[in-house]
Amino acid sequence: MIPCCFHPTRVVVIDDHDRFLRRLDSNLSYLQATYLYYTNPDKALGFLNTQELNPFTRRYIRNVDEEAWEHRRLDINVCDLHNEIYRPERFNEISVVVVDYSMPDMNGLEFCQQLNNPHIQKILLTGEADEEIAVRAFNQGLIHQYIRKQAPDMVECLQRAIDGCQVSYFAKLSKVMIEAITAVHVVDHALTDQHFQGFFKTLMRENNFLEAYLCETMGSFLFLDEGGHATGLVVNTKEQQDVWLDSTRADHIQPQLLQALKARQKMMVYHSREGDLEPEAEDWEKHAHDPQQLQGIKTLYSYVLAPNLFDINAHEVLSFAQFKKNSPCHTQTV
Repeated sequence: MIPCCFHPTRVVVIDDHDRFLRRLDSNLSYLQATYLYYTNPDKALGFLNTQELNPFTRRYIRNVDEEAWEHRRLDINVCDLHNEIYRPERFNEISVVVVDYSMPDMNGLEFCQQLNNPHIQKILLTGEADEEIAVRAFNQGLIHQYIRKQAPDMVECLQRAIDGCQVSYFAKLSKVMIEAITAVHVVDHALTDQHFQGFFKTLMRENNFLEAYLCETMGSFLFLDEGGHATGLVVNTKEQQDVWLDSTRADHIQPQLLQALKARQKMMVYHSREGDLEPEAEDWEKHAHDPQQLQGIKTLYSYVLAPNLFDINAHEVLSFAQFKKNSPCHTQTV
């Protein structure tokens, strides 16, 4: 599943050996996460259990009928989801906990059992003798991954697990939103199309995008890189373009541009912070882009990928690079 929202987060690592934590700090990647290290599990648990549970879904999903939960309808505010970029505290969100199984006073599974936040993904570090316990905990859903500390490629395995758990954290939060979107609109959605999902992952990786925010229900996204530079992906189907061309919005378009739009040689892309305000008639030309095609499982999608497609206040956005520069305490152990 493609998360509706994704950004770098914090990872909390707990192990009673300070030397081991310092080794991890020297080898783990800070590309899409920062880390807090604890040698004291009680202090780590106290910190984690006092953190406010404030996932993005609380701000963009509303129960329309609170009295009939068994027949609930959800109001999904997708258009405003990209406003998460204006929340500098988003990078402090904790998505993953890595905890050693063998610690004095409290083992890793006891730690996980006492963790209050149901959204956090949990990775258990084990010794060879603990592997059977870890498998059982995984099958019971108490942990999401386990890594053998003695493995020669332990750091690489842990890094992959952390990266995957970050995606899973946002994907699980996004599940109810995507289910609500696809239930209301009886169309083929790029969001649920496996071909589009592969395309999306490749796009994120090849362009070094660290943040992604769904901007409309078909599958258009706002991306940010480490420096906070914005790129937009706008996705349309043939049916969407036909509806747009048949509306009154196309009445004042110059004939040459209108012909190019009908021939799918151009695609109209515009966005406004002010709501549904549309460009002036004389400005249509600058909002026409050359689209590319992506064949989905059932649907042919037209898409435009370009810088600054969405109207945002870039100077109000704290980039991940700035956040890391201003957060010198992330390598300390407690």
